[in-house]
Amino acid sequence: SGIIKRPEVVAKLGEMCTFTGAIRSSFELSLLKASKTAAGNYKPAKAPERRAFTTMVSERFIELVEHIGTSSLIFLPTAKDWDNPEIKDYLDVYMRGKESSPLDRHKLCKFAWDLTGDGFGSRQQMYERLHSGDPNVMVANAWRNTDLSHARELISDFLDLEGDY
Repeated sequence: SGIIKRPEVVAKLGEMCTFTGAIRSSFELSLLKASKTAAGNYKPAKAPERRAFTTMVSERFIELVEHIGTSSLIFLPTAKDWDNPEIKDYLDVYMRGKESSPLDRHKLCKFAWDLTGDGFGSRQQMYERLHSGDPNVMVANAWRNTDLSHARELISDFLDLEGDY
């Protein structure tokens, strides 16, 4: 349908790429800070803030897919519609994308619906939100477990603060 060129869609896709890059960087940092175990294996450094961030990003991804897909996610033909020659002719005209076949566009929209509106996606999102515990506690733990001493020192030096904050 050509929506890939719309500025608001490009911005949403860019947001998704930004989040993906941040999560990937977090994993890479965990690997760079890996430590050797007693058994001689290496284990990645812990990153509790990544768990909290991943939950927030997961929620946002669902929202972005909903906004990109809009009504295309709701008005989807069934398998019987594709098998019906009378209806299929209309589907071939009205379901096609600018750069995709009608059936490919249908498959993509159905997949997006399964992730955002169907029971499968809803259960998966519930799991993402809750399997590590209360999301508010996860975010609070990220705050509690982050070493802010270097940032405090930089700000204190920059502002020439007298107190110890």
